[in-house]
Amino acid sequence: MVKTIAVDSRFQDLIEALRERGYEVVDLYGGHTGVEACIYYDGIRDFHNTDYSRETGVLMIDGRGRSVDDIEAILQRGVYSSLF
Repeated sequence: MVKTIAVDSRFQDLIEALRERGYEVVDLYGGHTGVEACIYYDGIRDFHNTDYSRETGVLMIDGRGRSVDDIEAILQRGVYSSLF
């Protein structure tokens, strides 16, 4: 099953790399539902500007300074540390 990931549009290289690896990537601010993870750029402010707070089990990942390999490892583990 394809994982749907919401990603901040500032991560264009990451978006392309995730799509190449078979993930469905949607815009973080597009109002999509049913995503497995959100990759944000600017911490809690970004989270509050989305509607994902109502979703259950959404993994929030700070994408700054992370490679696609780093992100994919987090997605596969399903675990990530604090927002800060």
